[in-house]
Amino acid sequence: MKKVNIFLIILGFLFILVPFLVNIYNLLRLLSILIGIIILSIGLIIYLPRKVIRTIFIPIFLIICVCLLDFFLVNIFNYYPIIAVKHVSSSKVKVFNSLFYRVYSCNNDLIVDNNYKKGYQCGNDDITKVNINKFLENPYETYDEYHGKFVHIEGKVTMIVGSTGLSMSAYEDKISVNGHVSFDHEKKVVVDNIKINPSDYYVYDFIEVIGLVSSIKKVDDAIEIHLTEAKIIPSSIYDSYELIVNEIDDQTITKTEEKYFYMGLQGIYYRYDENNIYELPYLLLDKRETIDNLIKNTKAIEEEKFSYYSLKDYTLVKCPKEKIIFVNKNITDFEDICSANTN
Repeated sequence: MKKVNIFLIILGFLFILVPFLVNIYNLLRLLSILIGIIILSIGLIIYLPRKVIRTIFIPIFLIICVCLLDFFLVNIFNYYPIIAVKHVSSSKVKVFNSLFYRVYSCNNDLIVDNNYKKGYQCGNDDITKVNINKFLENPYETYDEYHGKFVHIEGKVTMIVGSTGLSMSAYEDKISVNGHVSFDHEKKVVVDNIKINPSDYYVYDFIEVIGLVSSIKKVDDAIEIHLTEAKIIPSSIYDSYELIVNEIDDQTITKTEEKYFYMGLQGIYYRYDENNIYELPYLLLDKRETIDNLIKNTKAIEEEKFSYYSLKDYTLVKCPKEKIIFVNKNITDFEDICSANTN
């Protein structure tokens, strides 16, 4: 009987220790440990004096030891965890959630996140981007597919909530000037608990978000999929643009936005891509562009009542009271331009 007990103890130790020698994620490792704990517990309970407290204490003690050993190997030797739930976000991104820590596998490089503090750790391009319209086509099916996984979504900002959140709704494919679209407010993605500067983002801005699909809610008539541990990626489409200047023969001064006017022009636009075309005065009002940036490295020509800057594609006239007139490049007579009647 004593030999049997010793055999059970040795066998239990082997079932527990061998999985720690294999550095892969496999449920067989966990199964082997569970079998080992059961066998070793039986052996120790039979071997030691039979008391109820030992019967309860031994399995608990072994589970704690296994958890600590798993934690130690993950943090010190960069091992794949054993006691963890695996979520596959893409072929390059796998996440292992344990009780007190998370391990990211980014192209098989492991990054440990103790106490779930770091958020998403892999590369922005390691998860394939999906358009918000496709993502929200069937919200409940999408949630079932991606719950507990990180997703990479591109779309337009619908609403900004202070410095801690924003939402993105599905929208019609037709995009008008200045990025305006018609949103479907009944289906949206809500990004929670983020840190942003509200002045960095605007409604209708095209952005990318990587976040963890955490929950789905129905609020009033809207279905909301919530993302946590998210990061906002400013879209690269705003990195460069094509300047479009629409010239006309009419020299009437027309108002476009508040203090901004055109003369001999129908519009000045920044074309970021075929779906994102913004009018210059709109960008100036939103402070995405500035007059100082437009006229930098250009010498002012001072007149009695105004000054102007001869830029490459148009002339910029600065009048009193911060009035700005964008003038057709071919127009050279600016006399009384600041006092002229405007439409």
